[in-house]
Amino acid sequence: MATTKAEREEKRKADAKVREQKEEKIKKKAKGWAKGIPGRVKAFGERQKSEREATAKKRKAEAKRVKEARIAKLESQKSKRVAKKTTPKKSTTAKKTKKTSAKSSVAAKKKAREQKVASKTKAREGSTRKFATGQWRSSGSSTVAKKKPAKKASTKKVASTPSKSSKGDGFGAAFKKARKSYLGGKGPKNFDWRGKQYHTRWKDESPSEQLAKRKGKTEDYQQQIARKYGGGKI
Repeated sequence: MATTKAEREEKRKADAKVREQKEEKIKKKAKGWAKGIPGRVKAFGERQKSEREATAKKRKAEAKRVKEARIAKLESQKSKRVAKKTTPKKSTTAKKTKKTSAKSSVAAKKKAREQKVASKTKAREGSTRKFATGQWRSSGSSTVAKKKPAKKASTKKVASTPSKSSKGDGFGAAFKKARKSYLGGKGPKNFDWRGKQYHTRWKDESPSEQLAKRKGKTEDYQQQIARKYGGGKI
């Protein structure tokens, strides 16, 4: 339906009036908001100021506490040093006496131990001498001391390094003689010494190695050691 010019004009005026009312409302709102800005800014500034003051007070209190604690610590250290200086030093006489007594006791124990060992050695030498010269028999009787029965010969003993004997009749001499005889093909592989039987192998020598040496396939054990470690004949 077509409208007339007058109706269109009325409608335009009505729309303009509505727009003016909206704009007026917006202006009032903006004016009120702008009017409240100073108050808000002031409140914000006051709040920040109070927070800064509280932080400053807290820092000041903390610094004061740390300072007082440091002063108290220095005072305690100073009092300790003064007390240490005023306290008389302990005499070292007691310590020296204690050390001297300890040393003397150790020396006395050592001397007693040496005397005990010397007495045992002397008694053993005396008994050996008496047995060698036949004085072990009792002076009042003609009975001879009973001898213990000899144990059965055992071939399980391992011959260690032969011990040296000044007279040449010790275990070492007997071992060397029996070993030389066996390796030369003249004697048995075991030998008797003081009622017991021993083999003629070294401690770390097996029977097969000894047999090979007897047959002449390898050199003697002592010659191997001398060649390996660069020494003369053993």
